Amino acid sequence: MVKIESLKEKMKEKGITVQEAAKVVGVDQSTFYRKLERQGENFTIIQAQKLVNFLGLSAEDACEIFFNQKLA
Repeated sequence: MVKIESLKEKMKEKGITVQEAAKVVGVDQSTFYRKLERQGENFTIIQAQKLVNFLGLSAEDACEIFFNQKLA
């Protein structure tokens, strides 16, 4: 699952709206909201990468937000 609160915090820090983020990942604003409501379970790797680039996230932040589960 995606750490949605951390993602929202980074978006807020950068002054990025949901509408802007939705446009970057190529979905409608309502679809982006649904992705957020479902803890990001439907974000594709490509969409996550687009958000990482758009928000200018460090590799550490990107991993913490999008890959927060430890692998066995």
